[in-house]
Amino acid sequence: MFDDLKETIEISNNAVKRIEDIYNISEDLKVFAINSIVYSQREGTRGKGYQIISSRFISLSEEIAKGTTVINGIGKKMNNLIGHFLTDIDEYEEFNHKHIHTVSTDSQKLMEVSGNSVENFSMILGDLLSRIENIKKPTYNIMIQLQTQDIIQQQMDHLSEILEKTVRITEDHAALLNSGEEDLKDFRKLDEYKNINTLLIFLLNTTEKQMKRINSELLSMLDRLEIEFRKINELIRDVDSDKEMISSLVQSENGRDSEATVIHIIFQAPKNTIRDIIANLESSRQRKKDILSRFRGIYELVLSERSVTSEFIPVIESINNLLLLARIEQARNNLDVTSDLSGSDVFSDTAFSDLEGIIGDMDESGDRISENLETVNSIFNKQQEEYTLMEEDLYQSSNIIETTEQLFTENFNSVMKITDALSGEIRQYSVLFSRLRELHQVMDSKISLCDELLDNINGNLEPYGGPLKISECTFKDTTIQEILQNLTVDEERTTIAGEYSELDIEKSTGSNITLF
Repeated sequence: MFDDLKETIEISNNAVKRIEDIYNISEDLKVFAINSIVYSQREGTRGKGYQIISSRFISLSEEIAKGTTVINGIGKKMNNLIGHFLTDIDEYEEFNHKHIHTVSTDSQKLMEVSGNSVENFSMILGDLLSRIENIKKPTYNIMIQLQTQDIIQQQMDHLSEILEKTVRITEDHAALLNSGEEDLKDFRKLDEYKNINTLLIFLLNTTEKQMKRINSELLSMLDRLEIEFRKINELIRDVDSDKEMISSLVQSENGRDSEATVIHIIFQAPKNTIRDIIANLESSRQRKKDILSRFRGIYELVLSERSVTSEFIPVIESINNLLLLARIEQARNNLDVTSDLSGSDVFSDTAFSDLEGIIGDMDESGDRISENLETVNSIFNKQQEEYTLMEEDLYQSSNIIETTEQLFTENFNSVMKITDALSGEIRQYSVLFSRLRELHQVMDSKISLCDELLDNINGNLEPYGGPLKISECTFKDTTIQEILQNLTVDEERTTIAGEYSELDIEKSTGSNITLF
C-alpha cells in the first residue's frame, strides 16, 4: 500500500512540476497576442476581428498564469507536507518491522523466564504445603499421646495427696512412732502403734506401686513422643530449608530481599512486559494518527489542485475555439501573422496537448490518492479495533497476574505463619519433653525413698508380729476409704486391688480423659 502511495505521490509531484510548462505556454500566448494586436492594427479594418481575438488571448493567458501561480503555491505546501509524510512512512515501516518485532521477541522471552520463575516458585510452595500436610500425622500422634500425659498428671496429683497424708500422719504421730520398747509394752499404745505403721505401709506401698507403674508409662510415652517429635523436627528443618531457598531466589543490590519482595519481583516481569507492549501499541496508534493526519492534509491539497486545474478546461476550450476563429480570420483577410516565438507556432494542434496531459495526470493521481486514503483509513481503523481488543486482553492479563500475585502472597504468608507456629510449638514440645524426663528422674528417687521407708517400718514392726491385716486396720473405713474414693482411673484401682485383694475396690468409669 505504501509503495503504491509513494508512486502516486511521485506522479502528483511530477504533474505539479509541469505546471511551469503551462505557465510558459500562457506567457508565449500572451506575447503572441500582443504582437498580433500590433500587426492587426496596421492592417486597419481587415485586422479588426483578429485584434478582438488577440485581446481575448491576453485575458485567457492571464487566467492560466493566475491559476498556475495558485497551483505552484499549493505545490510548495504539498512538497513540504509530502517530505514529512514520506519520512513518517519510512520511520513507521522501520518501527513496525524492526522495533515491534524486537519488543515482541523480548516480551516472549520475558514471559518465558517469568513463567519458569513462577513455575519453580509454585513447586517450592507446593513442597512446603506437602511437608506441612506430612506434619499433620505426627502432630496428631503427639496430641493423642499427650492425653496419656494428662491421665498421668491426674494420677500424680492423687499420689501427691497420698504423700501429703503420709507426711501429716507421720508428723501427727511422731511421738508414738518414736516410742521405745518400754512404752510399747502398754497394749493400747502397741495397738495404736501397729495401726499407724500398717496405715503408713499401705500408703507407702500404694505410692510406690503407683509411681513404678506411672514411671514406666511415662517412659514409654516419652519414647513414643520423641519418635513423632523427631519426624516433625526433620520436616520443620526441610520447611526452613525451602524458606531459605525462596529467600535466595533473588538478590537485590542492597542485600537479600524478603520473601514478599521476591514474589513481587517474579510477578513484576510479566507486568512490566505487558506495560511495555501497551506503551508500544499506543506509540504505534499515535504514529498511525500522525500519518493519517498528514495524508488527509495531502489529499486536501490535491483537491485544491484539482479544483484549480478544473478551471483550466473551459479556458483551454476557449483557447482552442479562438485558435480556430483566428485561423479562419487569418485566411479570410489574407493576414500573415506568425508567433515568431523560437520558431514555434502557438496555433499548432499540439500547442496545448501538454496542458491537457498535465491536467489528466493530476486527475489520475488525485483519484489514486483518494483510493489510497480510503484504503489506509480502512486498514488503520481495522488495526485500531485490533489494538483495542489487544489492550483489553493485556489489561485483563495484567489484572489476572495482579490477582495471582495477591493470592500467591497470601498463600505464601499463610504457609510461613503455619511453619513459624509449628516451629514455636516444636520448641514448646522440646521444653515439655525435657521436663517430663526430669520428672521421670525425680520419681525414680522417690521410689527408692519409698523402698527405704518401707524397709524401716517393716523392721520396726517385726518384733511385734509384723503389720496388721489391712482389713483389721482401724483406718480402713476412714483414711484408706477416702483415698480409694478419690481414685478415678482404672489403672490406679487395679494396682491397689492387686496388692490388697481383701479391699472391696470398685472399678471407675474408665481412663479416657480427652485433653484436646
